[in-house]
This record gives sequence, structure tokens and C-alpha cells, in this order.
Amino acid sequence: MRELVYYVAVSLDGRIAAPDGDFSAFPTSGDHMDWIFREYADTLPAPALTALGLTADNSRFTTVLMGWETYDVGRRVGLIDPYPHLEQVVFTRRHANERVPANVRLVSSDPVAEVERLRRRDGGTSGSAGVARSRTHWPSRSTGWC
Repeated sequence: MRELVYYVAVSLDGRIAAPDGDFSAFPTSGDHMDWIFREYADTLPAPALTALGLTADNSRFTTVLMGWETYDVGRRVGLIDPYPHLEQVVFTRRHANERVPANVRLVSSDPVAEVERLRRRDGGTSGSAGVARSRTHWPSRSTGWC
């Protein structure tokens, strides 16, 4: 069974973004970033990997799970395939008919059932990404990239 890791920046009060979806309060520079670049390159979107001269080897993650609000942060600026090195799953009901690249899968069904389906597959680790509002309640047995 695959492991599910909840890998998301959160504030001290447990938030992943401000009520308006802003996430600029999270630091994007500092010594913690060297560690992220070294240990978690799989979690970086393609433009960041290119800019930093890094390669994602999928040693940590093979799948990224996110809600539409998180996906839409990049989509609004033309980043429609943020993690081409990962299987990308976007949970949405309101935007289930949007056009997305073939390797971005929109899921409008029960997110818990989808996470359990992914976990039953062999190999890899799944993780969740979040920078905007989250309306999904993760079950305690699968708290959080696959």
C-alpha cells in the first residue's frame, strides 16, 4: 500500500492561506529552502526546477493531490501543467469540465474514495499540495503527496 504524506506549508494557527487565498506570508527564502531543494525537489513545480537547475527524481513522491483553488493559482498565470514529473490529481466539483492537460486529472467524485484508491496501488508516495482554501477533510488514516 502506498504512503500518503501531508506536505503543506501551514501557519502557526494551522492555516494554509489567508481567508482570501493569499499565501504570501509564507517565507520563500532562507536556510529551510536549501533543505527543501535538496530533500524534496519532487515537490517543486517545473518552472522552479528549471530556474534552480534541479531535477525531480520522484524519490519522495510520484503523485500530487490538490484542490482546484491550489491548481488555479498557477493556471491563472498560464501554468497549466505545474508538476509534469508527477501524476497530478485535482479535486473539484465546480470545475470538473474545465480543459486541462492530459496528465492533470480532475476528480469530482468522493475525494476520500479517490485517495484510498491511490493508496491501494503499488509503488510511490502520494502527497497533497495546498496554498489556497481547502474544503476537503482528510480522514485521519490518510493524513496528507502519493
